[in-house]
Amino acid sequence: MSPSVWSAGWRSCWTSTTATRTGRWKPSGRQPNGSPDVLPGRVGIDLVPFARVSRLLAPEAEPVLPRMLSQEELGLCVTETGPDIPGIAGRLAAKEAVFKLFHAAGQPMPWLGIEILKENGGRPVVRLSGRAARLARDARVGHIEVSIAHDDPFAVAVAFCDTATEREAHPLESA
Repeated sequence: MSPSVWSAGWRSCWTSTTATRTGRWKPSGRQPNGSPDVLPGRVGIDLVPFARVSRLLAPEAEPVLPRMLSQEELGLCVTETGPDIPGIAGRLAAKEAVFKLFHAAGQPMPWLGIEILKENGGRPVVRLSGRAARLARDARVGHIEVSIAHDDPFAVAVAFCDTATEREAHPLESA
C-alpha cells in the first residue's frame, strides 16, 4: 500500500493525528466536522512469549498460574494433550492489556479480579471483580472489549474501553 493511501485511510479512522508527506505525525487539532480531536476511550496492549508460559508450567517452577488465572479460566486453558500454552499466554496478555486501561501504574496487578472468559462463539469477554472493578470504576472505565491473537512464539492482546461518566463507570461486582 502506498504511503499516501495508507495515511489517508489512517486519517479517516483516527482523526487525532494527520500524516504529513514525510511520514511524520502531528496533531491535527480538529476533526473534519470541526469538533476538537478527542478519542472516546483508552487502549491497552500486551505481548506474552509462549516461552514465558512454558517456564511457568515447568515441573521445577513454583505453581503460580492458580494465582494468575481463575478456576474458570484454567478450565478453558486445557486441551486433550495438556495445557493450552497459546491460550494461557493470550489470557495473561489480555489481563495486562485490561489493567493498562485503569491507569494504575505502580499498583499490583489484580490477577484474579480480571477474568478473560469466552462468550458463545469463543469471543473473549472481560469480567471484573473486587479491586479490579474498583480500579476500573475509579478510572471511569466503561465497557471493555478485548481481542487476542497468538502465533508462535507470541500471544498479543489489545483492550479498548470507552470512558464513562461516574454514573456509567464499570459496575462493582462481588469479589
